[in-house]
Amino acid sequence: MADIVRFDKADVLDRVLSDPNVQGPFMSFCATIAASAGTMVPLSLNSQEKVFAAIVTGHELGFSPMQACRSIYVVNGNVELKAAAMEALLERHGIKRKIMEWSTNRCAIEMTRGDRVETFDYTMEEAVQAGDARNTKDGKPGMYEKRPKDMLYARCLSRGARKIAADVLTGIYVEGELPSEPGPDALKTLSAVGVVADAPAGSVDAEFQKLTDAK
Repeated sequence: MADIVRFDKADVLDRVLSDPNVQGPFMSFCATIAASAGTMVPLSLNSQEKVFAAIVTGHELGFSPMQACRSIYVVNGNVELKAAAMEALLERHGIKRKIMEWSTNRCAIEMTRGDRVETFDYTMEEAVQAGDARNTKDGKPGMYEKRPKDMLYARCLSRGARKIAADVLTGIYVEGELPSEPGPDALKTLSAVGVVADAPAGSVDAEFQKLTDAK
C-alpha cells in the first residue's frame, strides 16, 4: 500500500489559522474548490467550510489537499475518512491488520500494534440495531443492502482503529458511520468562477501551491 505523501508546504495551514492576511485568500481558494463539487472534488464538498474542514483535517493527518478532498467527507460538522485512507494511516503507524472473518453477516479483524494484539468485529445485527442498515430517505436501498461486506468491513476497521490507535485517528469516523446529509438544492458550476470543469485530479494541489507561493 502506498504511503501517504505529506504536503511540502507544511507551515501554510498554521499561517491560515493565525494570519488574517492569509485567511482571506485561503477561504477564497476553498470557495473556488467547493464550486467544483461533483466535478473536480466529491459532491459532498459543496461549501467552502466543508472544503476548509477537509483540507485542515487532512493536513493534521498528513494528507496533501487533493488527498484530503478525495478521502474526507464532512457530515453534520464531523469528518469521515474513506476506509482506504484509514487503512493507509494505520499502515503508516505500523499497525498490522489480519481479516479473520468477512461475510455479509460479520467482519472480524485482528489488529497488532507492537506487543498489543486484539480482535474486533462488527455484525449486520449490530448495524440493524444501530439503525445503520436502513433505506435512504427516498426509500431506495441503503449501502448496507448494496455493499454489505464493504460496510461491515469499514465499521469493523473503524471500531478497531479507534481502540488500538486513538492517538492516530483522534475520534475521526469512517465513511458511512454518520447519518448522511441531504444533497444541496443546487450546485454552483465551475464556469461561474472561471475554473475548467474537466480539471485534472491534481489541480487542487497545484492551485494550493500557487496560493502558498503568493506574496
